[in-house]
Amino acid sequence: MRKLPARQVHLDFHTSPHIPGVGSRFDKAQFQAALKEGNVNSITVFAKCHHGYCYYPTRVGTQHPTMTPGFDLTGAMIEAAHEIGVAAPVYITAGWSALDAQRHPEWCMLDKNGVKRDNGSDPNAGPDDPRPACTWDHLCLSGDYARHIYDITREVCDRYADLDGLFYDIVFLNKACYCPNCMAGMRAEGLNPENERDAEEYYRRSHLRFMAECQRILREKHPEATIFFNGGAEIYRPEYLVGQSHFEMEDLPTTWGGYNKMPPRASFMSRYPKEYLGMTGKFHTSWGEFGGYKNPDALKYEVLTMAMYGAKCSVGDQMPPDGKMDMETYRIIGHAYRALEAIEPWAYPASSTATLGVYLCGREESDEGLHDMLLESHIDFDVVMPGDDLS
Repeated sequence: MRKLPARQVHLDFHTSPHIPGVGSRFDKAQFQAALKEGNVNSITVFAKCHHGYCYYPTRVGTQHPTMTPGFDLTGAMIEAAHEIGVAAPVYITAGWSALDAQRHPEWCMLDKNGVKRDNGSDPNAGPDDPRPACTWDHLCLSGDYARHIYDITREVCDRYADLDGLFYDIVFLNKACYCPNCMAGMRAEGLNPENERDAEEYYRRSHLRFMAECQRILREKHPEATIFFNGGAEIYRPEYLVGQSHFEMEDLPTTWGGYNKMPPRASFMSRYPKEYLGMTGKFHTSWGEFGGYKNPDALKYEVLTMAMYGAKCSVGDQMPPDGKMDMETYRIIGHAYRALEAIEPWAYPASSTATLGVYLCGREESDEGLHDMLLESHIDFDVVMPGDDLS
C-alpha cells in the first residue's frame, strides 16, 4: 500500500447542469501553479459528483451536459498533478446522486413506512422559498445502484493506468433501509424485515459487501492504491473500519464538530495499524462556500494540531465551475503547509505520551463533554477499549 502524503487537498466539484461552460477554463499550467503555491503533495480529484454527473468521457454514467464533449477533466487533473510529483486519488460520490435518484427512484433509501429518507426539503415549497443547505435524496448502496457504482469504479480503474486511489463519499452509516431491494435481500438471507435487529444486520452486511466489492475491483489493476469510504471512520462504528486502507477524519471546526473533535478520534484511529489523516476545509462556513476564506493562521493552527496527533493533513476546496483554480485559496493553504513541512520529520511517525486512559461510554454527547473538559484542562489522554493492555 502506498504511503499517505502529508499535505493533501480534497477538491470537490458538485456542479449543477444549469451552469454553462463547466471546465472550460481549466489550464494545466495554472492548475500546477496552484498546487505549487499550496505546497501540496496530493490532491483528490473528482470523477462523479452529487448532481450525478461524470467529468470524463463515460460509457456507464452521464458526462456533465455543459462540458466540451469528450473532454476528460478528471484525466487532465491527474496528468497535471503527476507531472509535478503530486498524487491524485479519484473521488466518486456514492450516497448522493441527484440524477440517479431522479431517473431511478427505486434506488432511494426508504424508512420502514416506505417513505423516502428525509432529505430536509419541503415538497410544497415554492420556487423562491428558502431551501436548507442539503436536500439530496439518500441512495441505497445495494442492488442495481451498487452495481452502477461498481461499473463506474471499473471504468475509472480501467481508464487511468496510474490510479493512486479511490475516495467514495457519502457512505452514511444509517441503521437500516427498507427499499424493495433490501426487503427482498433480507428475506433471501432468512432475515425478517419486521424485526428491527434483522433489518440492521442486513444493512450492516450490505454495506460491508459494497465496500469489499469496490475494493476487489480496485485491487484487480491497482494493488497499491488507497481506498476510503467517507462516513466509515467513526469511533462508534468500528465494524466498518475493515474496508478502509486508511482513515480520513473530516471536520470543519468553524462550522461543525469544533476544534476538540480531532484529538479523541485521532487517538482511537491510532490503535489500528493504518495511517490516518485529518480533513478540514479552506471554507470559513460550509463545504462549497465560494468567495469565503478561512483566516490563514486558523488553518495553520488546524493543520499543526492534526500533525501533533500523528495525523496527515487534508484541506477541502471546491474548484470553481469553469475549472480555473482560485490562487488566493492556495496562498492560504501554502501558509499552513509550509509550516507543516518544517515539522514533518518530528511528526511522522510519532507516539502518544499520554498517561491517562479514557473509556468511551457510547453516548456521544457525554464522551464529547469529558473530552472537552480534559482538553481545556490541558490533560492529554488516549481512548482505551475494554481488554486493552494498560501497562
